[in-house]
Amino acid sequence: TDAAASVSQRVDNLPGPKKCTYRAIELTTGATACLIQEAEDADPYGRPSQSNLIVSLGVGRQQDPPDCRGLAELCAELTVLELNQNFLCQSILDDLTSYIIHLESFHLESFLEALCAGIRNPRFEEANIKSLLQSGRYKQSWPALEFLQRCSGNSSSAHPFYRLAQLTSAERTVESLEISELRKRLIEFHERYYSGNLLRISIIVTTFGGIPNRSAPKVDISSRELEDVKVKSGGIKIRGKSMNVDGIHLVFPLPDQSSLSSIAPDLYVKHLLRSKHVGSLEASLNLHGFSLNSARLMDFGQVGFDFFCISVQCNAENNQIEDENMAIKIVFRYLAMIRSVGPLNWLHNELRLTLQREFAPKGKLDESLEPMDPMINLLLHLASDDYSLATRLQRFSQRDALTARHLITEYSAQAIADFLTFLTPDRCIVYVSDIGWNSKPACNYQTPSGKLCCVPEGQQAEYSTEKLSPALLNLCSAPWPKQDCDLDREFKMPHSKPFMPSDISLRPRVSKAQLPGPRQLRIPPMPNSVSSNSRLWFRQDDRFQSDLAYISIDLIPPIECSPKNQIILEILVQLFSKALHKLKKQAAEVCMELSISRSSNGIQLCFSGYNEPLLKLITTALHQIADLKITKESVHKVGSKVLHLADESASKDEEVDQLACQLNLAGYSHMQQKLDGSSLNGVPIKDLMSVASYFCEAAKTVQKQPSKSPKTGAKSAPGLFADILVFGNATADDAVKAAQSILTALPSLSSTAKMTSNPKDQQRRPEHLLSKGSYSTVQLGGAEKCVAVSQSDCYSSTSCMEKEIESFIAKIGNHLTAMSSESLETYKQKALQSMQALTVPKSIEQHHSMYWTRIMSRNFEFSWDDPRAMDCLRAIVDSIKKEDLLNYWKGKVIADLEKFKNSLEPAALPIPSCLKTVHDA
Repeated sequence: TDAAASVSQRVDNLPGPKKCTYRAIELTTGATACLIQEAEDADPYGRPSQSNLIVSLGVGRQQDPPDCRGLAELCAELTVLELNQNFLCQSILDDLTSYIIHLESFHLESFLEALCAGIRNPRFEEANIKSLLQSGRYKQSWPALEFLQRCSGNSSSAHPFYRLAQLTSAERTVESLEISELRKRLIEFHERYYSGNLLRISIIVTTFGGIPNRSAPKVDISSRELEDVKVKSGGIKIRGKSMNVDGIHLVFPLPDQSSLSSIAPDLYVKHLLRSKHVGSLEASLNLHGFSLNSARLMDFGQVGFDFFCISVQCNAENNQIEDENMAIKIVFRYLAMIRSVGPLNWLHNELRLTLQREFAPKGKLDESLEPMDPMINLLLHLASDDYSLATRLQRFSQRDALTARHLITEYSAQAIADFLTFLTPDRCIVYVSDIGWNSKPACNYQTPSGKLCCVPEGQQAEYSTEKLSPALLNLCSAPWPKQDCDLDREFKMPHSKPFMPSDISLRPRVSKAQLPGPRQLRIPPMPNSVSSNSRLWFRQDDRFQSDLAYISIDLIPPIECSPKNQIILEILVQLFSKALHKLKKQAAEVCMELSISRSSNGIQLCFSGYNEPLLKLITTALHQIADLKITKESVHKVGSKVLHLADESASKDEEVDQLACQLNLAGYSHMQQKLDGSSLNGVPIKDLMSVASYFCEAAKTVQKQPSKSPKTGAKSAPGLFADILVFGNATADDAVKAAQSILTALPSLSSTAKMTSNPKDQQRRPEHLLSKGSYSTVQLGGAEKCVAVSQSDCYSSTSCMEKEIESFIAKIGNHLTAMSSESLETYKQKALQSMQALTVPKSIEQHHSMYWTRIMSRNFEFSWDDPRAMDCLRAIVDSIKKEDLLNYWKGKVIADLEKFKNSLEPAALPIPSCLKTVHDA
């Protein structure tokens, strides 16, 4: 067989999360395969690259002969009989047999060779067949709801979808045949359907390349037509007999939804049904003793039509007919409200934003995954989808196999309205359990005698049918709102989000040559020259697929770095955080973030989200801060929280933390002095209002009131100094516009900034506003602790510090001298990992954080921000020898020791004994 002639289409670069390779292929026979493979360097900790391969054959239960039902399942199990089941999962649908493989990329090729051999030449020995029949391992179980739905024949009973679940007296299963006859049937079945699918599965193994596409029609081997999707027998209840279907299920037959994957109207309805706002469907169900289990499309493969199912669970008390009818009323009255209101564009944007966040999160899925594993993210996301990935390969084009129904690109009010016309009582079949919903048996569809496997002896019917009462149908079908219906008063549509973006479309990744790190942009002159007291940094990141950006602002008031002022800044941070609490929640609802915290000598605000509403969020936050009224009562309320946070900081490795605080580290987030109640109470309210006046208009007004006779000729006090970083999928013009809006919203800058517009003034932050000392860190034995040594603006004896440093450096020399070659290699690997953690960001958030930390610390060296930096670093570390370390220690560390000791200034408090404790350990 010419393998090239069998290739219908091939895609070598599917869209998906970064750091993974995606390839897909489809053969003319209907067989498909999709490879998802991590890049070799995807994991920063060196975990082996992972691969996922999904192979789908166009053969399933529909190809079972009537007198040998279960043949497709038995044949599929025999193809993988000798493979390691820990790496493989196979499933059989109506027209689909799929193999899903997940293992390390290194083993993929050898594993696929074994799978290829199994598919081409299964072990059809009689002993293997007999063993599988006895164990029943080959049987694919069906959920009870699916079985009951197939048995009830709620549309055309002649369609294979319904016929498959029923055995007539003339039909038999594989268990009713003799082993020799069954072996013969298996060989015939395999030759007819398997040999024509993947004789050359090796072309799919890892590259899917090297073979040209051929124009050839796809062989369709399944029957997919549906005679009448408009249900002839709607408005009925079907009850399972002695089986459970997990509560009450409202099922609506639909036309095939595959062609609507870019709009996905069912997801819009699902999003509304699952919403948890006041007046939601779930709130009403809970009020009446029910709960919403799910609202989704049901996955049966590609059978020619779809089902939308709304599942409601009821407790043990709600098991009467009246209770069932109440649940039905609630669902249909809520659907009536949705139809009456009509589709809403902003709600569709909210849905798109939710889907996009799930499919391509910014950095992590939850707190346990850091850094984010793109393979885990993708697989978890696809596992929660309405359709399996194997079904996706059958339903959608290869290029859209991963993104269809997730990255929705269109809004169609008409498509949503049309979809809602199918969700009416006269088109619905309600499936009800008769034994409670707590147990969940799953039943095989065949037994040798033709009975359902979980039907007790003597039970004749698998289900019973009853019509919904006319009164119930009339109520469920009535327009909304219905004046005499109390339920209608319970329902409300969700409120629109104030910061909902209108443009959340994905953009292609474009690689651009950029200098390392952010660059400084000049802010054009503005009214009152507010741009002269600020500095703007900008970096465009081409890794973003969506219109996302980070904007960070560091606001430094022109005050001395005294303990009193540090306490004041801590209090202001707590007051501002409390004022912005509601705004932070509104931002989180639309995947935006707002945080406020202390910087080295000021207050920093960090924002992230979509460009369009991000600027609105920032200016809203700054205006709320400017309008904040500070009172003695509000200061007293947050004072206890400030003390509590200070105590928490001191309790973590107390001696080391206190030392870092006393040494006044630039950018250090903890308090610089240990706070107590007396120090907090010793802050006069007028001093606090004086500092607050740089941030708040209200405080500025209070400050002016006592001043009855101002000095003549007094100059305006300098305003805040603002450092602004714009990082992400934004342009330089976007960054300048954002900076101008931010500066205009700051009361101090807009009214009291220096009257100068010289661009050189933007080049340097005023020195008196910054921490005076520089600092160094030494990492001991790869541990997380750092001993920090810094200059300080406080004074006491230095003799203790000098002795500790001399002892510490001497111990380094002794350790290097005694180090074995094995220890050196281990140490070099730990050092490389430590340097990698410091210089190679693992996520977008960390990249922004590394830029911002250096800007706030006045460390404007960004040479580390280069894709080649890690390779150079690895080469340097690999070349280091023990002699190099000793020579450096002797020639550099010892030589610089005296110079370093001479530059020391005394600390304000006695140096704790932690230095000796740490380096001795």
